[in-house]
Amino acid sequence: MMAAHGEPCEALEQSYCYNGGQCYRIPSMSTLSCVCTENYRGPRCAEFQLLSKANPRNEAGLIVGAVILSILIALVLAGVIYCICRIWRQKQRKQQNNKQQYSHVYPQSNRI
Repeated sequence: MMAAHGEPCEALEQSYCYNGGQCYRIPSMSTLSCVCTENYRGPRCAEFQLLSKANPRNEAGLIVGAVILSILIALVLAGVIYCICRIWRQKQRKQQNNKQQYSHVYPQSNRI
């Protein structure tokens, strides 16, 4: 933490850091530095950081959720493919049955 190596800023310099950041002066460099609050970062704490600390439990939950979602998508996709193949086969059988019926009704003759 930078605060251990610096001195707190003077009253006029306190507004140097944004979003609740603590201002410190580094004596060896005579520059101002900021120690930002949890959700901000940057030299003056001006950048909002959406996820400041990754919680391992949340990360594991996210991974498990992604795996379960992937499996569900794969199962739905397999079901759709199965249904399409089944419908296609039924159409093929129906066409073959129709061809066989018409071949008995209209036999082909060998006349030229």
